[in-house]
Amino acid sequence: GPVAPAAAPPGAAGPAPGSDWRTLPAAPFGIRLQQLPFPVHEVLLFEGSDDAQGRAAAQELECYAPDGPRRRFLGREIDSYVLCFRTGRLHLYEVGVSLPADEAAASFARACDGWLAVGPAGASRTADHCSGAAPDGRAFAAALDAAAGSDTVPLRIVIQDTTSDNAP
Repeated sequence: GPVAPAAAPPGAAGPAPGSDWRTLPAAPFGIRLQQLPFPVHEVLLFEGSDDAQGRAAAQELECYAPDGPRRRFLGREIDSYVLCFRTGRLHLYEVGVSLPADEAAASFARACDGWLAVGPAGASRTADHCSGAAPDGRAFAAALDAAAGSDTVPLRIVIQDTTSDNAP
């Protein structure tokens, strides 16, 4: 089954409820498409894109979106939720959510603080990017697209299984 998130070190605030990237995967990495406990539909891939679909083409991934009700993340309804499979096994999630422009930077900073408070390896942070890896072999990379220029700012987070990167 899914691996429980590691406990935060003493004194670490950790992610606020509803903002922990470790709660986003709806199925464990490595599961086969046919084993998913919910229905999905295929997502068409487009070459040359800088999103999950563009990366999927480069990594030979097959991507799907779940059918059914949308989940919430950072207090907002999730705009896009994509599961990508490599060699028939779940390898990557990409989740997109739109944050109100007037609070996007502060919301992203708070979320990143929480994500990094639990001590992920290889942590990296800028005003619009936050990434790290959990001890269980999952890595995340989140990016805020403040250049979008509307009343909402897209936040995209990619969660990837790093344990299978060297697998045949």
